[in-house]
Amino acid sequence: MPLRVRNLLEEVGDELILKIQLGRTPVQDFPLKILDFLSHSKFTNKQLELGYDEIYHNYLLITIQNSRESQVLQHILGNARQNKIPSTILKLEKAQRIALKYPSIPDELIDIYDIPLTRNKPLTLNRLISVASNVDKNFFKYDAGENNMCQTFVENIIDINGLMSNIVDEATLNALKPIDAKALISSLGSRSNIVKIATDLGAKFDKLVFDRKIKWKKSQPKDFALMRSTNATDSESTDAIYNTILQLEKNTLIFAKKSGAKGLKDSRMKSIALILRDKSNLSSNDTTWTFGYEHVSVRRWMFSRNQVNPIYNLPVVVLINHTDGHIYRALSLTDNFLDQWMPRNRPYEESKRHLPGNQYKLTWQDRVFTRFLRYMFVAYFHCFAPRIHQLTHSLTDHWSNYLWDKHECTLNDAAAIFICRGDKMPEDSFCIKYNRWRNISMYVKGLVDKEQELNQTFSSVFIMTDDVSVMNSIQDYANPNSTGIDEPYARKHLRNRQLMYNIFASQACFDPFNRIGFEQFLVSTEFIIQYAQFTVGHSDSNVGRYLEEIIYVQNQLKASVQSNSFVTNASDSL
Repeated sequence: MPLRVRNLLEEVGDELILKIQLGRTPVQDFPLKILDFLSHSKFTNKQLELGYDEIYHNYLLITIQNSRESQVLQHILGNARQNKIPSTILKLEKAQRIALKYPSIPDELIDIYDIPLTRNKPLTLNRLISVASNVDKNFFKYDAGENNMCQTFVENIIDINGLMSNIVDEATLNALKPIDAKALISSLGSRSNIVKIATDLGAKFDKLVFDRKIKWKKSQPKDFALMRSTNATDSESTDAIYNTILQLEKNTLIFAKKSGAKGLKDSRMKSIALILRDKSNLSSNDTTWTFGYEHVSVRRWMFSRNQVNPIYNLPVVVLINHTDGHIYRALSLTDNFLDQWMPRNRPYEESKRHLPGNQYKLTWQDRVFTRFLRYMFVAYFHCFAPRIHQLTHSLTDHWSNYLWDKHECTLNDAAAIFICRGDKMPEDSFCIKYNRWRNISMYVKGLVDKEQELNQTFSSVFIMTDDVSVMNSIQDYANPNSTGIDEPYARKHLRNRQLMYNIFASQACFDPFNRIGFEQFLVSTEFIIQYAQFTVGHSDSNVGRYLEEIIYVQNQLKASVQSNSFVTNASDSL
């Protein structure tokens, strides 16, 4: 993030956004004429072919509350009534680099379109930018040849922050839609890379000059004399207001992005052929219940990308078709798969306290409904206290700034490892079998296997554990100067890794038997849920099972999902 942007965000980043507008100005003729000259007029021909009468530079005009001005006025006028909320307009755009500045008037206020905000969901400048930067992997990059330019930058910010659904004006939607810059740049032929070279040089020059060489001298703040005595706002009142805002910010809806990626079905799990071959045996209620399909119809109705009609008596062939939902975690289909598989959201026994009479027998439809209720509880009752959200926000700010300053990377490709020990040995399947804990290497193997599957390396790994020795060992394994020899697999694959952890927890860990420690445990949990792209844990732990379910609930409808699980169990062997 450019230094000028960071400095401005430090000053006004936590101010509430009052209005967001899309602004656009025509791109100047001179650079377009150069591109047309280099392409022997093919650039203009391609522009006309694509139907672009004009090429625009898009940006956002963001009106924020100016609390500093409000405090100054209150300091001067005392308790005199103020009807107008002080505000400031900022311009957010991306050219060769991201820029946040005060707009000029009137040039940049001519062609503008309103972007409605979501009611009862306060939004700050920091939140608007941090949410978008952590999701959009191209947030900081500018490459018009790959459609990473000002227009996609603006559209992604609006889309990722959930504001796209608020727009009903057709003209605004048309103005927000990016052009096909890749097709235009390709008209340059072998000279297509000139545009990227020019913007990269501009970005490096901007970074060299403004981030390192020039230091702006700040003027001293002005002092004002009181006209009458006033009551200053204390820190407790400020915290109460901030906590209230955080409470209102909690999203109670599952945000589902439209799915339209071609070939997505091919990357997901196919229908279970074993059941299809003998589907006649699944017609009875008991058999359906035994195989754990009591919740499938509900998921098909509410969470499948390929929606089915909301009727209760779906045929078995529909119930067992999983190509449009990430329900099962099996990597392959074997003959003994059905004997081993267990649904993740089934309690040990159904409650019978409210059944009509003693002779009533639960049907599989009843069990579907109980499974649906539990699934909804997971989805909608994941609400931590405001102080947990505040600490998570602070933890996010810390690691976002750290990762960008050190590696120029973001949280959008972070993974997590969750190792729960404490007093859980009697409940841990590995401990029951071998009378010892799983090696750390077994958790690392889950991470490495996923990286090999995706053909990528996670840029950072968040560590969550209740065992201080585990945290110390993992930090030692990641240290390139370590001379230890234990757990060679973990040392090999963790060496030089960028580790993250809860900096607010004592010893970079948490104590589940301590109230303050438990709060930090919740902060770590929320951080993983929000930012970990993949998590290795184990469902022997209730927390590991919860992470699996809540992350599935929040992600299973996104078009970018290409695997059948976001959370995996550590293996029992290497």
